[in-house]
Amino acid sequence: MHSKLFFAALLSALCLRADFSYEESSRITGGMLMQFVGMLGEKGNVPTVTTVAVKGNRMVYRVAKGGKLNSAQIIDIDKETITRLNFDERTWSILTFAQMRDTLDKVKQTTDVQAAGVVVALKEAKETKKIGDYDAKEVVMTVIMQGKDSQTGSAGKMTITDEVWMTDVSGSEQIRAFHNSMGQKLDWAPGGNPAMVGTPDVARAMAAMFKQGAKFEGLPVHQVLTLVAKAEPAPSAQADTEQTIVETTTDITKHSADSVNAKWFEVPEGFKRVENPVKAAGK
Repeated sequence: MHSKLFFAALLSALCLRADFSYEESSRITGGMLMQFVGMLGEKGNVPTVTTVAVKGNRMVYRVAKGGKLNSAQIIDIDKETITRLNFDERTWSILTFAQMRDTLDKVKQTTDVQAAGVVVALKEAKETKKIGDYDAKEVVMTVIMQGKDSQTGSAGKMTITDEVWMTDVSGSEQIRAFHNSMGQKLDWAPGGNPAMVGTPDVARAMAAMFKQGAKFEGLPVHQVLTLVAKAEPAPSAQADTEQTIVETTTDITKHSADSVNAKWFEVPEGFKRVENPVKAAGK
């Protein structure tokens, strides 16, 4: 009996330590930002290719554009650290989970916008659709965030809609397990843009969406994310305005359950340590 329990526990531990990785390609496909991208010509909307890999309680996001590796973000749940690598400048920085929480709180206290709440809605479709070689099921996640400027009285609403097509892929449960574990320690979406920390309510909305997405099994093989902002001016001011800020489309290009390169989770030799941009934003 004891031997059976031992081997069951050992098997469970081995499964938790399994590696998994996938690669996704993302580009801007609509919204105001699309106009700016268009001004840059063909080179303006080069797809961003992100490799996401998990190895035990560590996850890495490796971001490349135009075939060149630009940056990486390493999250270590055990050490509670977020390490950023800048391959263009050959620099690295580190931030603890506690420092990230403190920074988000500080930025929120200094903003003039008072958040009225974040609402997350989920809708899972029953039908399936062929996405490339995958049979995928649609999940629509909507986050509505409302706020009010304490000085002008103007109100606003931001709606983030994420249409995701999920498919069962062996090994992808490692990604979901990591997200769930990290979500218990930090209310933040890994892989997020450092600029988001300047708008903590946006970061919180993305984190809320991220947590909900982690509940669904499988891998998101196709994803369309839209951010719409609506301004509601103070009385006697101009009429309401609503505008799509950005729409991005992301597709999975490959995935693997093979062993992940351990060097991806290390700071490359010769890189110089600098202050983390998120920590700097909170000063």
